[in-house]
Order: sequence, then C-alpha cells, then structure tokens
Amino acid sequence: MNLLRSRPYIVIGVSMLMVLAILSVPVSYVVSKHRWAEAKLAEIEPRYARLKGLESVAEELKNSAAEAEAAVARVAYPASLDISQAGNDAQQRARRAVEGAGMTISSSQVLPAQKENGFDRIPIALRGEGTLPQLQVALAALAASTPALTIESLSLRGISRGTGGAQQLQAQLTLFVLHSTP
Repeated sequence: MNLLRSRPYIVIGVSMLMVLAILSVPVSYVVSKHRWAEAKLAEIEPRYARLKGLESVAEELKNSAAEAEAAVARVAYPASLDISQAGNDAQQRARRAVEGAGMTISSSQVLPAQKENGFDRIPIALRGEGTLPQLQVALAALAASTPALTIESLSLRGISRGTGGAQQLQAQLTLFVLHSTP
C-alpha cells in the first residue's frame, strides 16, 4: 500500500529526471560554446589591443610612411622606371656633374645591375681628366644629386703635361645608384 501511495511521487521523480536528462544536452552544448567563445575572445584580445593602438597612432604612421617614401625617392629611382632607363639617366647625370666642373670625360659605362637588399644596385664606371679643384667641384656635384649617386671608389693618377699650369689628374670613379625593385 505504501507503494501505491508513493507511485505518483515516483512517476513525478522519474519524469523530472527524464526532463533534466533531456535538458542537460542543450545546456552542456551552450556551456561548451560559451567556453569556446571565451577562449577565442582571450586569444583575440591582444590582437585587438594592438589594432586599437595602431588606430590611435594612424596619423603618425601615415606621416612616417610618407617620410620613408620621400627618403627612398632621394636615394633610389622608383620601381615604375625601367632599370635600363635609370642606369642611363644616372650616367647622364654623372657626366653632366663632371663636365660641369670643367673636367673632360674619356669614358663612361653603365655596368650590369645587381640585386641588393630590395634594390637593384646599378654601377657606373667613369673616367675623366682635370685639375684637383675641378675634381673637388665634380665630387660635390655628384654628392648633391638626387637620386643619390654614391661614390664606391675613386682612383687618381697624376698626368704630366710638361706645361707650367696646374697639375692634371686622371680620375677613375666607380659610382652606383639604387633602383627600387617592384
């Protein structure tokens, strides 16, 4: 008789257990998704903080990038210009600088380019004759040109002309210019 009296409680208890068992599946799914989302947020948070930091200094970064581009333009030909055109232009600028100083050029040649640190390095061999003051003016003009004509080597040799004038020098210069690679 006790069993008959407690039967409704047993049915209610078993029914509650079944409901709990059925509800435990979606609840465990929601809990696992919540833990996964928390882990992803913890993983993303440092990246987001860096992005926010970059966003706060975006104007400074744009200015720095513009300054860097201007600095590269002062020392290298742009990638949009063909490498042979860059070499020929550099050779003509070197010739104008040396001839503008009063020296005579006996030869000049653009040598094959070499890849170096993201740039094409274009060497130029130039041979000329003149006096020491003329050479000094030519070297100053070469140093002031943009994109930069860098002097890699300079070899000097005195020439005897037999005249009482200024000592003549034969100068052999190896210059190079940089060309941005695309």
